[in-house]
Amino acid sequence: MSKRQIGRGVPSRHPRRSGWLLAVAAAVLACLAYLNALDNPFVYDDHDTVLANRSLVDLSNLRFILVYTPFRPLVNASYALDRWIWDYRPFGYHLTSVALHALTVVLLYVWMRRILDDTTPGADATLPAFAGAALFAVHPIQTEAVGYVSGRSEVLSAVWFMTALLLGRSAVTSGRRVSAVLGVVAGVLALASKETALALPVVFLAYDWLLRPGTDEGRRRRLWLVAVPLLVLAAAAGGYRFLAMNGPSNGVMTAVLNAMTQSIVIWRYVGLIVWPFGQSIMHSVHRVTHLADPFAWIAIAALLLTCVIGFRLRRSDPRPKAPSARRHRLAGRPGRQREYWGPLSDGAAYSVIERSAAPGAPGRRR
Repeated sequence: MSKRQIGRGVPSRHPRRSGWLLAVAAAVLACLAYLNALDNPFVYDDHDTVLANRSLVDLSNLRFILVYTPFRPLVNASYALDRWIWDYRPFGYHLTSVALHALTVVLLYVWMRRILDDTTPGADATLPAFAGAALFAVHPIQTEAVGYVSGRSEVLSAVWFMTALLLGRSAVTSGRRVSAVLGVVAGVLALASKETALALPVVFLAYDWLLRPGTDEGRRRRLWLVAVPLLVLAAAAGGYRFLAMNGPSNGVMTAVLNAMTQSIVIWRYVGLIVWPFGQSIMHSVHRVTHLADPFAWIAIAALLLTCVIGFRLRRSDPRPKAPSARRHRLAGRPGRQREYWGPLSDGAAYSVIERSAAPGAPGRRR
């Protein structure tokens, strides 16, 4: 049997073995791409997050470790574990970050295989899933997230984010409440790593309503099993974050202006994903200071137009579409956000497009 036949949907004689070999290959690519990062020293925020971090000294003082960074306690716990193993040698900290990136690549590979099995059942999903995972593994835009110790929050959150998605899918396909509970727990751990995990219920709903086969009645039942608990979790975490960071002194207006700034930041990152040149640890970003800012409204209009076009395409052709490149930015310092999730969704989109374009790929039941 030729490789071309396998790529066209004829199953391999050993699909599980070849599938895991490709997953390992994608992880190896991730490690090779960031092998030179292992010799990087501590720089910039690393001096505060690691070297001057008093909570890392005593691993037994778990409470101090967790409350030292209340919004990202899991990240600080990972630094404490690194300090216990490696002391203050940066090699070990970078090794952990690269290992987490490789693990995210494997989880993404598994997730894309599940998506492709849902959208085009019967065809071999290994090569398209590998293509998407490999693209994500080596994309240069996540250099800061993987090669910078203080970027640990991105990769650690991604591990739990992908785990939550896989467990959520398992819950809706099997109906097991245990998987749903474990998925919510993974979502909590993702939120304890970085606030961008607030996007988890949105991403899961997009998968369930746009990519999974089934009736609307079945989707509504699945909504209460997984999506609603995730939405409640995200609302509680978002409200806590908003009150803690903004408070009565800043109010709602600051959050609104930050959100308008993020609409501009989104397009900056879209451009970097397509053409990843001119990267910087401190991006120059237009900050919105008043509600009538024309750049913000142009960016918002472009986002709304993109959503409308996607919705109309979905209505005109109900077959599953490749997942859109979702960008999620929260209130904060826009110039210092790290882009890790964009290439993740782009890798998924690439794999779905490649699979749907493969000759002989079966269509989905309507």
